[in-house]
Amino acid sequence: TIVDSFPKGMSIKEITGLLSSVGFSSPPNWLRPYHVLSNGEQFRVDIARGLAESPDLLVVDEFTSVVDRTVAQVGSAAIAKAVRKRNQKFVAVACHYDILEWLQPDWIYDPSTNRFARDCLQRPPINIHVQRVSGKKYWPLFSKFHYLNRDIHNGASAFVGFYNGRPIVFTAVLTMPCPQGTRWKEHRTVCHPDFQGVGIGNAFSNFIASCFHGTRGRYYLSVTANPAMVAYRARSKLWNMTRKPQNNCDQRVRRQTKANTEAMTQWRKALGTDRITASFRYCGPRNPAAAAALGI
Repeated sequence: TIVDSFPKGMSIKEITGLLSSVGFSSPPNWLRPYHVLSNGEQFRVDIARGLAESPDLLVVDEFTSVVDRTVAQVGSAAIAKAVRKRNQKFVAVACHYDILEWLQPDWIYDPSTNRFARDCLQRPPINIHVQRVSGKKYWPLFSKFHYLNRDIHNGASAFVGFYNGRPIVFTAVLTMPCPQGTRWKEHRTVCHPDFQGVGIGNAFSNFIASCFHGTRGRYYLSVTANPAMVAYRARSKLWNMTRKPQNNCDQRVRRQTKANTEAMTQWRKALGTDRITASFRYCGPRNPAAAAALGI
Protein backbone atom coordinates (compact mmCIF):
# COMPACT_ATOMS: atom_id res chain seq x y z
CA THR A 1 0.00 0.00 0.00
CA ILE A 2 0.95 3.67 -0.21
CA VAL A 3 1.61 3.90 3.53
CA ASP A 4 3.88 0.83 3.49
CA SER A 5 6.12 2.38 0.83
CA PHE A 6 7.38 5.14 3.12
CA PRO A 7 10.67 4.89 5.06
CA LYS A 8 10.61 2.64 8.10
CA GLY A 9 10.50 4.52 11.36
CA MET A 10 7.89 7.04 10.21
CA SER A 11 4.67 6.89 12.19
CA ILE A 12 1.27 6.65 10.51
CA LYS A 13 0.55 10.17 11.72
CA GLU A 14 3.74 11.49 10.11
CA ILE A 15 3.05 9.69 6.82
CA THR A 16 -0.59 10.76 6.51
CA GLY A 17 0.33 14.29 7.56
CA LEU A 18 2.95 14.48 4.82
CA LEU A 19 0.57 13.05 2.22
CA SER A 20 -2.08 15.59 3.22
CA SER A 21 0.43 18.45 3.08
CA VAL A 22 1.16 17.83 -0.62
CA GLY A 23 -2.53 17.61 -1.43
CA PHE A 24 -3.15 13.88 -1.21
CA SER A 25 -5.63 13.85 1.67
CA SER A 26 -8.04 11.08 0.64
CA PRO A 27 -7.83 8.46 3.44
CA PRO A 28 -9.42 5.64 1.37
CA ASN A 29 -6.60 5.97 -1.16
CA TRP A 30 -3.83 5.84 1.44
CA LEU A 31 -4.29 2.08 1.68
CA ARG A 32 -4.52 1.42 -2.05
CA PRO A 33 -1.67 0.07 -4.21
CA TYR A 34 0.39 2.72 -5.98
CA HIS A 35 -0.33 1.40 -9.48
CA VAL A 36 -4.11 1.94 -9.23
CA LEU A 37 -3.79 5.66 -8.46
CA SER A 38 -4.29 8.36 -11.09
CA ASN A 39 -1.30 10.18 -12.58
CA GLY A 40 -2.03 13.19 -10.39
CA GLU A 41 -2.22 11.06 -7.23
CA GLN A 42 0.99 9.18 -8.10
CA PHE A 43 2.70 12.52 -8.71
CA ARG A 44 1.84 13.76 -5.21
CA VAL A 45 2.78 10.46 -3.57
CA ASP A 46 6.17 10.56 -5.33
CA ILE A 47 6.81 14.07 -4.01
CA ALA A 48 5.73 13.14 -0.47
CA ARG A 49 7.96 10.06 -0.50
CA GLY A 50 10.84 12.13 -1.88
CA LEU A 51 10.48 14.72 0.88
CA ALA A 52 10.54 11.91 3.45
CA GLU A 53 13.57 10.16 1.94
CA SER A 54 15.59 13.32 1.16
CA PRO A 55 15.00 15.76 4.01
CA ASP A 56 18.10 17.86 3.21
CA LEU A 57 17.56 18.43 -0.52
CA LEU A 58 15.09 16.97 -3.02
CA VAL A 59 15.66 17.42 -6.76
CA VAL A 60 12.85 16.38 -9.11
CA ASP A 61 13.48 16.11 -12.84
CA GLU A 62 10.64 16.42 -15.37
CA PHE A 63 8.56 18.08 -12.67
CA THR A 64 4.81 17.95 -13.57
CA SER A 65 5.54 16.54 -17.06
CA VAL A 66 3.25 13.51 -16.61
CA VAL A 67 0.16 15.29 -15.31
CA ASP A 68 -2.62 17.47 -16.69
CA ARG A 69 -1.61 21.14 -16.73
CA THR A 70 -4.38 22.22 -14.35
CA VAL A 71 -3.37 19.45 -11.95
CA ALA A 72 0.26 20.53 -12.40
CA GLN A 73 -0.53 24.09 -11.37
CA VAL A 74 -2.63 23.28 -8.30
CA GLY A 75 -0.23 20.51 -7.32
CA SER A 76 2.72 22.89 -7.55
CA ALA A 77 1.02 25.30 -5.14
CA ALA A 78 0.34 22.51 -2.64
CA ILE A 79 3.89 21.17 -2.87
CA ALA A 80 5.43 24.63 -2.47
CA LYS A 81 3.34 25.17 0.64
CA ALA A 82 4.43 21.81 2.09
CA VAL A 83 8.13 22.38 1.34
CA ARG A 84 8.13 25.80 3.00
CA LYS A 85 6.21 24.53 6.01
CA ARG A 86 8.76 21.73 6.48
CA ASN A 87 11.64 24.17 5.86
CA GLN A 88 13.20 21.86 3.24
CA LYS A 89 15.21 22.58 0.11
CA PHE A 90 13.50 21.65 -3.15
CA VAL A 91 14.67 21.95 -6.77
CA ALA A 92 12.17 21.43 -9.59
CA VAL A 93 13.55 20.86 -13.09
CA ALA A 94 10.83 21.47 -15.67
CA CYS A 95 10.23 22.61 -19.22
CA HIS A 96 6.84 24.15 -18.37
CA TYR A 97 6.49 27.85 -17.64
CA ASP A 98 2.84 27.59 -16.59
CA ILE A 99 3.75 26.37 -13.09
CA LEU A 100 6.03 29.26 -12.08
CA GLU A 101 3.39 31.49 -10.52
CA TRP A 102 1.90 28.49 -8.70
CA LEU A 103 5.19 27.09 -7.45
CA GLN A 104 6.47 30.57 -6.47
CA PRO A 105 10.15 29.51 -6.45
CA ASP A 106 12.72 31.57 -4.56
CA TRP A 107 15.10 31.38 -7.52
CA ILE A 108 14.57 30.69 -11.23
CA TYR A 109 17.20 29.62 -13.75
CA ASP A 110 16.20 29.63 -17.43
CA PRO A 111 18.86 27.90 -19.61
CA SER A 112 17.33 29.29 -22.82
CA THR A 113 18.19 32.85 -21.76
CA ASN A 114 20.90 32.03 -19.20
CA ARG A 115 18.84 34.02 -16.73
CA PHE A 116 19.26 33.37 -13.01
CA ALA A 117 17.08 35.58 -10.86
CA ARG A 118 15.19 35.85 -7.62
CA ASP A 119 11.58 36.67 -8.48
CA CYS A 120 8.57 37.54 -6.34
CA LEU A 121 5.67 35.81 -8.02
CA GLN A 122 2.07 35.94 -6.83
CA ARG A 123 -0.08 32.83 -7.10
CA PRO A 124 -3.07 33.28 -9.45
CA PRO A 125 -6.50 33.23 -7.79
CA ILE A 126 -8.64 30.11 -8.01
CA ASN A 127 -12.09 31.38 -8.93
CA ILE A 128 -14.87 28.87 -8.26
CA HIS A 129 -18.42 29.10 -9.56
CA VAL A 130 -20.93 27.67 -7.05
CA GLN A 131 -24.18 26.01 -8.06
CA ARG A 132 -26.95 24.23 -6.22
CA VAL A 133 -27.22 20.84 -7.91
CA SER A 134 -28.87 17.45 -7.77
CA GLY A 135 -27.01 15.34 -5.23
CA LYS A 136 -28.06 12.17 -7.03
CA LYS A 137 -26.45 13.43 -10.25
CA TYR A 138 -23.20 14.86 -8.90
CA TRP A 139 -22.40 12.76 -5.81
CA PRO A 140 -21.18 9.77 -7.89
CA LEU A 141 -18.37 12.01 -9.20
CA PHE A 142 -17.07 12.50 -5.65
CA SER A 143 -18.24 9.50 -3.62
CA LYS A 144 -15.15 7.35 -4.17
CA PHE A 145 -12.97 10.08 -2.66
CA HIS A 146 -14.93 10.37 0.59
CA TYR A 147 -13.25 8.97 3.70
CA LEU A 148 -16.40 7.40 5.21
CA ASN A 149 -18.59 5.70 2.61
CA ARG A 150 -20.32 6.24 -0.71
CA ASP A 151 -23.82 6.91 0.61
CA ILE A 152 -25.62 10.24 0.64
CA HIS A 153 -28.95 11.11 2.22
CA ASN A 154 -31.78 11.51 -0.28
CA GLY A 155 -32.98 14.66 1.47
CA ALA A 156 -29.64 16.46 1.42
CA SER A 157 -29.21 19.81 -0.32
CA ALA A 158 -26.17 19.59 -2.60
CA PHE A 159 -23.77 22.22 -3.92
CA VAL A 160 -20.84 21.95 -6.34
CA GLY A 161 -17.95 24.29 -7.05
CA PHE A 162 -16.79 24.48 -10.68
CA TYR A 163 -13.31 25.56 -11.78
CA ASN A 164 -13.02 26.32 -15.50
CA GLY A 165 -16.24 24.37 -15.96
CA ARG A 166 -14.96 21.30 -14.11
CA PRO A 167 -16.72 20.12 -10.93
CA ILE A 168 -13.97 20.01 -8.29
CA VAL A 169 -15.62 20.28 -4.85
CA PHE A 170 -18.91 19.05 -3.39
CA THR A 171 -20.86 19.79 -0.20
CA ALA A 172 -24.20 18.36 0.96
CA VAL A 173 -26.24 19.73 3.88
CA LEU A 174 -29.00 18.15 5.98
CA THR A 175 -31.85 19.70 7.95
CA MET A 176 -32.01 18.33 11.50
CA PRO A 177 -35.17 19.04 13.57
CA CYS A 178 -34.60 19.12 17.33
CA PRO A 179 -36.40 20.51 20.44
CA GLN A 180 -34.14 23.59 20.49
CA GLY A 181 -34.96 24.47 16.90
CA THR A 182 -34.09 23.17 13.47
CA ARG A 183 -30.37 22.94 12.72
CA TRP A 184 -28.32 22.66 9.57
CA LYS A 185 -25.63 19.97 9.50
CA GLU A 186 -22.84 19.43 7.01
CA HIS A 187 -23.43 15.98 5.55
CA ARG A 188 -20.61 15.52 3.02
CA THR A 189 -17.74 17.68 1.81
CA VAL A 190 -15.29 16.30 -0.75
CA CYS A 191 -12.62 18.02 -2.81
CA HIS A 192 -11.37 16.16 -5.88
CA PRO A 193 -7.83 14.81 -5.20
CA ASP A 194 -6.42 16.76 -8.15
CA PHE A 195 -7.31 20.01 -6.39
CA GLN A 196 -6.40 19.20 -2.80
CA GLY A 197 -3.69 20.91 -0.83
CA VAL A 198 -4.49 24.58 -1.48
CA GLY A 199 -7.46 24.97 0.88
CA ILE A 200 -10.31 24.61 -1.61
CA GLY A 201 -12.24 22.09 0.50
CA ASN A 202 -12.10 24.21 3.64
CA ALA A 203 -12.88 27.42 1.75
CA PHE A 204 -15.90 25.83 0.06
CA SER A 205 -17.14 24.38 3.36
CA ASN A 206 -16.80 27.83 4.97
CA PHE A 207 -18.71 29.46 2.14
CA ILE A 208 -21.64 27.04 2.30
CA ALA A 209 -21.69 27.36 6.10
CA SER A 210 -21.86 31.16 5.78
CA CYS A 211 -24.87 30.80 3.48
CA PHE A 212 -26.78 28.61 5.93
CA HIS A 213 -25.60 30.31 9.12
CA GLY A 214 -28.43 32.24 10.75
CA THR A 215 -30.93 31.42 8.02
CA ARG A 216 -34.32 31.72 9.69
CA GLY A 217 -32.62 31.53 13.08
CA ARG A 218 -30.86 28.23 12.40
CA TYR A 219 -27.21 27.39 13.03
CA TYR A 220 -24.70 25.18 11.26
CA LEU A 221 -22.93 22.12 12.65
CA SER A 222 -20.31 19.72 11.33
CA VAL A 223 -18.76 16.45 12.52
CA THR A 224 -15.61 15.34 10.73
CA ALA A 225 -12.89 12.71 11.01
CA ASN A 226 -10.68 14.22 8.30
CA PRO A 227 -7.36 15.05 10.03
CA ALA A 228 -6.60 18.06 7.84
CA MET A 229 -10.06 19.56 8.31
CA VAL A 230 -10.00 19.00 12.08
CA ALA A 231 -6.59 20.72 12.31
CA TYR A 232 -7.75 23.66 10.18
CA ARG A 233 -10.96 24.24 12.10
CA ALA A 234 -9.22 23.95 15.45
CA ARG A 235 -7.14 26.99 14.43
CA SER A 236 -9.86 28.88 12.59
CA LYS A 237 -11.84 31.76 14.10
CA LEU A 238 -14.80 30.72 11.93
CA TRP A 239 -15.48 27.52 13.91
CA ASN A 240 -15.96 26.63 17.57
CA MET A 241 -15.01 23.09 18.58
CA THR A 242 -17.97 21.71 20.51
CA ARG A 243 -16.47 18.24 21.02
CA LYS A 244 -12.77 17.40 21.02
CA PRO A 245 -11.52 14.50 18.85
CA GLN A 246 -12.71 11.20 20.29
CA ASN A 247 -14.41 7.95 19.29
CA ASN A 248 -18.02 8.89 18.58
CA CYS A 249 -19.58 5.51 19.32
CA ASP A 250 -22.79 6.19 21.25
CA GLN A 251 -22.41 5.28 24.93
CA ARG A 252 -25.98 4.02 25.20
CA VAL A 253 -25.43 1.53 22.39
CA ARG A 254 -22.12 0.53 23.98
CA ARG A 255 -23.97 -0.54 27.14
CA GLN A 256 -26.77 -2.29 25.25
CA THR A 257 -24.39 -4.34 23.15
CA LYS A 258 -21.65 -4.91 25.69
CA ALA A 259 -22.58 -8.58 26.01
CA ASN A 260 -22.56 -9.07 22.26
CA THR A 261 -19.19 -8.17 20.78
CA GLU A 262 -20.15 -9.24 17.28
CA ALA A 263 -23.29 -7.09 17.27
CA MET A 264 -21.27 -4.14 18.55
CA THR A 265 -18.68 -4.57 15.82
CA GLN A 266 -21.32 -4.79 13.08
CA TRP A 267 -23.18 -1.76 14.41
CA ARG A 268 -20.06 0.38 14.51
CA LYS A 269 -18.99 -0.78 11.06
CA ALA A 270 -22.40 -0.12 9.52
CA LEU A 271 -22.73 3.40 10.90
CA GLY A 272 -19.09 4.34 10.59
CA THR A 273 -18.90 5.22 14.27
CA ASP A 274 -15.64 3.44 15.03
CA ARG A 275 -13.71 6.60 14.15
CA ILE A 276 -12.06 9.52 15.88
CA THR A 277 -14.20 12.56 15.10
CA ALA A 278 -14.54 16.15 16.28
CA SER A 279 -17.63 18.38 16.30
CA PHE A 280 -17.73 22.03 15.30
CA ARG A 281 -20.24 24.87 15.15
CA TYR A 282 -19.83 27.61 12.56
CA CYS A 283 -19.54 31.07 14.12
CA GLY A 284 -18.28 33.11 11.17
CA PRO A 285 -20.03 35.84 9.17
CA ARG A 286 -23.36 35.33 7.44
CA ASN A 287 -23.82 35.60 3.69
CA PRO A 288 -27.53 36.26 3.06
CA ALA A 289 -26.96 37.49 -0.52
CA ALA A 290 -25.24 34.26 -1.55
CA ALA A 291 -27.86 32.24 0.35
CA ALA A 292 -30.63 33.90 -1.63
CA ALA A 293 -28.80 33.36 -4.92
CA LEU A 294 -28.47 29.64 -4.13
CA GLY A 295 -32.08 29.30 -3.07
CA ILE A 296 -31.35 28.63 0.61
